[in-house]
Amino acid sequence: MLPNRLSYPELIPETHHRPLLHAPVLYDDADHLFAVLRSILQREERPLPPDTLRQMPAPLDWGAHAADYDDLFETVVEQPLTPA
Repeated sequence: MLPNRLSYPELIPETHHRPLLHAPVLYDDADHLFAVLRSILQREERPLPPDTLRQMPAPLDWGAHAADYDDLFETVVEQPLTPA
């Protein structure tokens, strides 16, 4: 469960903000957080499957961006230095 503020909503696919068959991933305030956690613990709602949760941060994984950073650093290194 993550707060529905800051950058978290952008990191979670919109289809997972409030899944049809599972508990939400984002909460609005402390009351909402406790209500969702209570419903999960009482088995009224199910959390998203662990495999689904593991896939969410995949686009942020370093392995997905390392080559782009390497290319960027190579471009910077190859540029001639100019006096200020």
